[in-house]
Amino acid sequence: MENNEDFDIIVVGSGMGGLSTACCLAKDGFNVLVLEKAAIPGGCSSSYKKDDAVFETGATTLIGFDDHQPLKRLEDITGLEIPREPLDISMRIHFGNTFLDRPKDMSDFIQKSIALFGMQKQQNAFWHKANELSDLVWRVSEKNIFFPPKNISDWFNAAINNSITDIPKLKYLFISTQRMLQNYGLNTPEFTAFIDEQLMITAQSKSKDVPFLFAAPALTYPHAQNYYVPGGLWNMAYACTDFITNNKGKVVTKAAVLNIEKQKNDKFIVKAKNRKTYTANVVVLNTPIWNAADLFNDPKAKAVFSKPAKKFEKAWGAFTMGIVVKDEFEANLPLHNQIHFSSHEVLGDGSVFVSLSKSGDINRVKKGFRVANISLHSAVDQWYTKTKEEYEGLKTKWIESVLEVLCDSSLNINEDTIASFHAATPITWEHWVGRSKGKVGGLPQSMNRSVLDWPDLNPIDGVYLVGDTTYPGQGIPGVTLSGINVYYRIKNKFSHLIK
Repeated sequence: MENNEDFDIIVVGSGMGGLSTACCLAKDGFNVLVLEKAAIPGGCSSSYKKDDAVFETGATTLIGFDDHQPLKRLEDITGLEIPREPLDISMRIHFGNTFLDRPKDMSDFIQKSIALFGMQKQQNAFWHKANELSDLVWRVSEKNIFFPPKNISDWFNAAINNSITDIPKLKYLFISTQRMLQNYGLNTPEFTAFIDEQLMITAQSKSKDVPFLFAAPALTYPHAQNYYVPGGLWNMAYACTDFITNNKGKVVTKAAVLNIEKQKNDKFIVKAKNRKTYTANVVVLNTPIWNAADLFNDPKAKAVFSKPAKKFEKAWGAFTMGIVVKDEFEANLPLHNQIHFSSHEVLGDGSVFVSLSKSGDINRVKKGFRVANISLHSAVDQWYTKTKEEYEGLKTKWIESVLEVLCDSSLNINEDTIASFHAATPITWEHWVGRSKGKVGGLPQSMNRSVLDWPDLNPIDGVYLVGDTTYPGQGIPGVTLSGINVYYRIKNKFSHLIK
């Protein structure tokens, strides 16, 4: 391998967690290198081109630019500007022949939800409590930059940065969302199913497993300002990589990291698949905890990552589809749609999430057509225990089942409007983004896990973790927050590296 430059910081992976850390550090004057396995930056927050159309890596919404939220903080810290257009309605939830819109206005949504589910007094109380706790979570997350605490100094900062009046609200860490529905008299099968599928989008678990303090921002996020990135999410990633290079950093794609080795002088040697070797004082891993051990040969380092990887082994995969479809949708259809289904022979109970490109976005698909990204949860093991023939048969069943759900909905995605489609299983995802067993979406929330119980974000001196398997978890805002928090830790400890 060829020797290459020396850097202050090397970021392994270019998801939004890693890019957020890199942008903040580059702004401060650190010499930063980002190494990305794929040809396009962004990881699971990016786009790809197929069938002459631009698809997102997954069906997803984009929030985080409101006060106290992570993407606003990223822009405030760096001066970076992420291209985006506001959406009036965050999403539409389809229940058979009826639907529920989730507009930005919380009061408007509550009235729509009451019209559909009834229980006026109970819903008013429930949603106002959720909104109150959501505001608390965002405010507290902004102030607690060294969370979860690792040492006495972190605990001291937590003590002085928080209001004693917020302490009583911590009880909601120990009350499940299911119990809250019971307490408010909202535990009807229909309303519970609605809440469960909303939580699956963000918390990767249902109401019985999600502490209400975590559920609150997950349930109310559609009432933050949601956005669309013209031309595809990869333009968000490219805005970040352009910012890094404009601030004297470097981004190298097609450079999967093969090995990381810590030297006696505490510097790291990073060997990449592009046949180059890099050195740095600090390494930031924007990789899932399940992949981290494979980057080290040293047995002690491997053990540091293998233990939490086993502990937090449970996670979802995704079955996704990309569809080019004729632009024959109703005029006021929101871009994001969740279609509920139950007792399906193949899919069981759950929902399909559909994200559409904006009508007329010709940078994503030719005029007269739109792109639909489809996503739903899938247990990963079922894909890895099949022969090749069985695997292809199962994939075909899932494709047919998802198309059946779409055709039965009111979206007007059917055999007459579909121009082309392709599908991806967890095995596809593992091959594509390198995530172990194609696990995406981060760690599912659980009542059995403490708010402090996450993989260590600084498990080895000089090595930091960001992304959806560290605090606070999945979603673009969540991974961005993880990146900002690691930035502050690095800045606090390694500011002497700034020249």
